[in-house]
Amino acid sequence: TTLSQPITQYFKTRAGVDVSRADAAGARADMRRTENEMAYKVKEIYYAILATERRRNAVDAQVRAAELRNSETRNAVVTGVSLEVKAAEAKAQIAQATHMSGQLQDAVMNMREDLADLCGLPVDADLELVRPDGGVTGVSLDTEAALSAAYTHNPEIEAAAHQLEKARAALRAAHAEYIPEVGAFAQHIYQNGAPFLSRNNGAFGVHMTWTMFEFGKRRGQVSERSAEIAQAEENLARLKNRVRIEVEKAVRKVNRAETGVNSARELVEATTEARRVSSDHAEIGTANRSVFLDSEASMFSAQAELLRAEYDRSVAAADLTRLTGNR
Repeated sequence: TTLSQPITQYFKTRAGVDVSRADAAGARADMRRTENEMAYKVKEIYYAILATERRRNAVDAQVRAAELRNSETRNAVVTGVSLEVKAAEAKAQIAQATHMSGQLQDAVMNMREDLADLCGLPVDADLELVRPDGGVTGVSLDTEAALSAAYTHNPEIEAAAHQLEKARAALRAAHAEYIPEVGAFAQHIYQNGAPFLSRNNGAFGVHMTWTMFEFGKRRGQVSERSAEIAQAEENLARLKNRVRIEVEKAVRKVNRAETGVNSARELVEATTEARRVSSDHAEIGTANRSVFLDSEASMFSAQAELLRAEYDRSVAAADLTRLTGNR
């Protein structure tokens, strides 16, 4: 009966465990990256649906205004006040706006199906989307703070860092191949074939195994692992530079989107006031009803542009959140 305990093999085993831990950590970082990408895609489609639906409402308002203007033009043609060509132009505008409304409706349906699929729901699920309140929250618009968060939490950088740890652990394992295999043992021997020897005998000690010549195999492994470390370090530096560029772009995009939202709000205020004025003129009879509908369509268009600007800001903020490793 022999009991044996390896000793120097511990260094190889520990290096192998470090490699496995780095692989597991890299897999978790990849999972986080996939989750962040999924969350970003859901936000992007969500905001796009809201903006497209508002734009479709504006086009529908334009259709109603064009239909009323066509009716007024037809009446003017009958009375000899207007030309037939104006009626044809109004009819063409109706057809064009109706076609655009259909395109927007198709786009909304396609995006709703994509959103349901991303959320793991049936593609025909009836989703009621609520417009988010407030502005950009949960992201830092300071470039250095955003870069610090990205360097710490970005999943791609984390995966590259774990790959570097794995390469270093593999180098330690290659160096451990130079260490002889030393182990301690204790042995008990029972025999009854030789009467002049004791039946129970014991022994303990250490044993060592070492291959003297392997024709450069161990040196080649060390060189290979060293090259993998250099490659992992270069890849990590490249990812940090790329993330830095993308974070700076995202911060600038969020700031620019904020000015776009302010501009769109002013346009909404102006078109809302124009709608009020045209409504008053339509009520007292100094303007046609189609003029009021045109102003109302302009107001809806401005509201759609505001929602589009808010959509651009929200998507830019979501992209910055993704780059900093959050959801």
